Amino acid sequence: MLQQNIKKLQSLEGYGARSVEILLNELGKKKSCKLSEFIAGYNISGIGLKLAQKVIDNCGINTVEDIFNKNANDFITEGIGPKTAEKLYSGLQAHKEDMKKTMIWVDVDLS
Repeated sequence: MLQQNIKKLQSLEGYGARSVEILLNELGKKKSCKLSEFIAGYNISGIGLKLAQKVIDNCGINTVEDIFNKNANDFITEGIGPKTAEKLYSGLQAHKEDMKKTMIWVDVDLS
């Protein structure tokens, strides 16, 4: 399938082998993100990039699976109280299956 799409792209005016290679490289770059970006991208109420990173840094998150194995109280840390921790937990649980399916296609980096 990929080969067919590459041939279709190369048949377009202005899209030679080099143009298609550049395009595929750029698309490949977009297939990875930090875990904090991945979490924030789900638009969980009150959970942005900085808060997601704070949780990763302060709550013992060493693997992607760790984020799903925590309970709401595990997310309470400096600057994150019980209400925000509960919002994060509830949001993660609501999006858990979709997030796991998406991680098949996206490389999620813990750094």
